[in-house]
Amino acid sequence: MKELSAVMADAGWNVSEIDENTILIDDSASKYAVSYIYHTAKISRIAINSPWEGRGEENLALETLKKINQLNDDYNFATISVDTDGDIWIATAFPFGQEVDIKIFLNFIEWFQDTESYFITELLADELAN
Repeated sequence: MKELSAVMADAGWNVSEIDENTILIDDSASKYAVSYIYHTAKISRIAINSPWEGRGEENLALETLKKINQLNDDYNFATISVDTDGDIWIATAFPFGQEVDIKIFLNFIEWFQDTESYFITELLADELAN
């Protein structure tokens, strides 16, 4: 994660280490917890989690949960969920082989950030705290 931390900092992200496998990256628009998850010698992944402050218990209502399930069904973007506090989480994973192609990872983060922005502003605005 140290190499990835350096690359993300060079790309303009603020980086802080949570533990040896997780960093927090943020810029003026987004904040992500980025975690390295080892599976086998041939495949691992980087989990990317994005928390958004929700509307509390309102987001635990059946209609909101149905809406989020429908977004997960309609779009093959990421997993959108609501935690017990009513906050929204958007999570995805970047799989890789024995080493991460940093350029592809940076492109993936850029795509994720742009796509997430659409979800937040257009599809989930009613479920987020003002």
